[in-house]
Amino acid sequence: MDGVIYCSDQSILTIVNGTFENINTIGTGTFIASINNYIGFFKLLNCIFKDSSSNSYFIYYELSSTLVVENSTFINNLGNMMIVYNSGLNITNSIFENNTCYYDFGCILNLQQFSNIYLIGNLFINITNSNEGGVFFISQSTILIQNQVLKNSNTSNYAACLLGESVEAHFRNFSSSNYLYGCLYFLNSSIIIENSVFQNTMYSFPENNFCFSSLCCFECLSLIIAETSFSGNINNTYYGGVHHLNSLFFYFNSYSRQFS
Repeated sequence: MDGVIYCSDQSILTIVNGTFENINTIGTGTFIASINNYIGFFKLLNCIFKDSSSNSYFIYYELSSTLVVENSTFINNLGNMMIVYNSGLNITNSIFENNTCYYDFGCILNLQQFSNIYLIGNLFINITNSNEGGVFFISQSTILIQNQVLKNSNTSNYAACLLGESVEAHFRNFSSSNYLYGCLYFLNSSIIIENSVFQNTMYSFPENNFCFSSLCCFECLSLIIAETSFSGNINNTYYGGVHHLNSLFFYFNSYSRQFS
């Protein structure tokens, strides 16, 4: 692990008003790495992470207690931001802006193996990833996304906003706009979306039968959508402009419209 901070074995660390700037390394954990730290805890409060680069992940968090990030800013970074294995993650009132990734799925968050995640009151803007799951990739985990805004997310493949596999996801007051190659893409998952807005003005013409709909749900266990709107240029995908659904249980109570 290369990086600024490494924690393990009951480490307790709180960083307040910290700045990580112009850090360029090769290897995982450019900013922070935490492994086997179940008893300790890690908090980042009012911190700034900017103008740095990595060929892997800036924050590596595995088999550790909950990582808490509050009122922090991640801006103008080149590299995948966080990977979390079998741990907790709470991010609130933080900003992720002008971040570009090319290493792995999920430019900002790659969440795997029984992690519990709460994302509340955050802003994600101008996120670009060369892999699937433009902003988030989630596997075998549970996530709550609430009062969150996502603008201008791009990927070279599909799922510009989020790619989820075998997850339980709840979106509440979620707003997403201007996403290239679809927004949400789920496999074998249980999804609730309520009081949310999806508005897209970016055209995406599919290749290889990829689903570029605003919402793609394949072999999902359940899907509930309530009081949610879909609008914009969303009639130009292979599977369906608004949704492509293949679920065991589906409840829909929302307003959808398309603009040519």
